[in-house]
Amino acid sequence: MFTRQQLRELATPASFSRGQAYFEEGAVGRIRYREQDNFYSAIVSGSADYGVELSLAEDENAPDFFCDCPYNYEGICKHAVALGLAVLARNDDAMAQPPAPLKKPKQPPAPAAKQVAAPAGPSAAELERAIKEVSKPDKLKFLEQHLRQQPALASAFVLHFYDSPSPTDPLDADAALPPLHTLREELRLALTRLRFDQDNLFSADGSPLPVNSYYIQRPALLEQAIGIVYVVLRPVAAAVCGALAAARLAEGLRRLQGAWAGVQATMRPAADVFWLFSGSYAYTISQSWLTLLRETGVLELLAETPFEAGEAGRCVPGLVRPVLESTPPTPRWTTPKYAPYAPPVDASGGMQLLLAAAANPSLAPLLWPVLQPHEPRLSQSLRLQLAAGLRDWQTWTTLALAEGQLVPATAQRLLRFYLDRADRPALLRAANTLLGYQKEVVGAFVLMYVKATEDRPLYVKALTLRALQEQEFADFDELSGLWEPEERQRFVAQVLGKQKQSFRPLFCARVLAAEHRAPEILALALKLDWHPRPYAHPTRTDQANLLDLE
Repeated sequence: MFTRQQLRELATPASFSRGQAYFEEGAVGRIRYREQDNFYSAIVSGSADYGVELSLAEDENAPDFFCDCPYNYEGICKHAVALGLAVLARNDDAMAQPPAPLKKPKQPPAPAAKQVAAPAGPSAAELERAIKEVSKPDKLKFLEQHLRQQPALASAFVLHFYDSPSPTDPLDADAALPPLHTLREELRLALTRLRFDQDNLFSADGSPLPVNSYYIQRPALLEQAIGIVYVVLRPVAAAVCGALAAARLAEGLRRLQGAWAGVQATMRPAADVFWLFSGSYAYTISQSWLTLLRETGVLELLAETPFEAGEAGRCVPGLVRPVLESTPPTPRWTTPKYAPYAPPVDASGGMQLLLAAAANPSLAPLLWPVLQPHEPRLSQSLRLQLAAGLRDWQTWTTLALAEGQLVPATAQRLLRFYLDRADRPALLRAANTLLGYQKEVVGAFVLMYVKATEDRPLYVKALTLRALQEQEFADFDELSGLWEPEERQRFVAQVLGKQKQSFRPLFCARVLAAEHRAPEILALALKLDWHPRPYAHPTRTDQANLLDLE
C-alpha cells in the first residue's frame, strides 16, 4: 500500500492542498473496491462530479490514477488526491480495532440513528448553532442517510419537491438482471477513456495527420471521432436488441436504462486534442446513442415484439417514469458552455422508449391505466402512439390529422392508413386538409395514388405544386388539359411575373411559346449573361436551348 508521503510526491503542492480540502469536506463519494486487481473507484464532487479510479499493482507501491476531469498539468489532480487520501483512511479504519472515524464527526455516528432517542431534544439555540456550524457536505450526508432510513421522511421530501412520488421500479429488486450501476459505470468509463488525438485520428489516406491540415480536415476528423464513439455504443445496442428479440423486456429495459445513465454521466473524453466536439462531447454521444437506437431497430423491436403480460407488467413503472416525474432534473450538459447552439436533449432519455412501447399492443393496455390520470401531461405524440397500441383507430385518425399538419411522417402514415383500408373518401378528405401544410410529402402521395377523375381540384393543386418546384414542361403540358382558364392565368403570371422564386429561363421560354408569346423569348434571352467567365457557367445549357428554341 502506498503512503501519504508518496501521494504528496505525485501531486503539486497546490493540487495536494486542494485535494486534502476536498477529502476533509466529504467530497469523496462511496468507494468501490475490486479485490481481484486491487482497484478503487469513486465519484469526487467539486465544481462538478468526476469519476476517479485508483489501481495498485502487487509489485508496485506507487498508485496509478485516472480522473475524467480536464486537468492536464504536472502531477495528479486534486480529485485523485482526495480519493487517495480516502483510500488510505479506509484502509486505516479496516486495520484499527475498534475502527476509528475518518475525521472528527460533527454529527452522531451511523449507529446512533438506531438507538432510542434522548428524552429531551436540543434547545432552539443549540439547533441553530449546529445548523450554522456544520459544513454543507456533512449536512447533506446526514440528510441523505436519514432519507434512506426513514420512509416517512423520504415521502415528505419527495412530495415537497415533486407532485407525487414515482412508483418503485420492480426491476431494482431483480437479482437476475445486470446491476444498473455496473451497466452505467462500464459505459461511462469506456466513453470517458476515449482519446481523440494524433494516435487515433488519421488523414483520408490513412497517413498520420499533419498538424497544419487540421482545419481543412476537421469535418472528416469529426466523422472519424463519431465512428470511434459508435464502436463503443454498438455492442451495448446489440445486447439490447438480443434481449428484446427474445422477448426479455425486463433485461432489455434495464440495459437501456443503464446505457442512458452512462451516457448522461459522461462529460468529456480523455483527450480531444483538436477540439472536435467544441465542449459538447456529452451532447454528441447522447445524439449518437438515440440515432443508434433507431438504426439498430431497438425502437422497432420495442414497438412490435409481443411480450408476456407478467414480464410487461413489471416493466411499466420504469417506462412511465418520464411522464410521472413532473420536474425531471436537467443534465449539466443540456446547454454546453462552449456550444450554446446545441438544442436540448430529453432529460430522462426515456421518452423515446415510452413512445415506442406505447404503440405495442401487448404494452399499451398496461400503460394506459397508469398514464390516464396524468393525461394533461401527455404529449400529442404519446397520445397518438397509445391510440395505435390500443387499436383505437377513431381516436388515432383524429390525432394523426392534427399532428400531420406539423409532422410530415405522420401525414404520410395517415394517408397510407386510409389507402390500406381502401377508404377513398377519408383519404381524399385528409389529403385536401394536409396538402396545405405538407406540400411535398402529400403532393407526391396524391400524384401517385389519386387520379384526376377522382378529385380534379386536389390533383391539379398537387401537380401545380410539382410543376412550380421541378419546372418540368411535361407537368405544364398535362396541366393544360386540366386547368380552368383562370387557373392557367394565375400559373403563367406566377412564372413570368416578378416573383421571389427564380424560374429557369428555358422553362419560362416554353411557357411563353405555349402562350403564343414567342416574340418575348428574345427579350428573355437578352437578359441573360452571355459573357464568358473563367470558371462556372450555370446558365450555358439553358442559353443554348434558348437559341435552338428561337
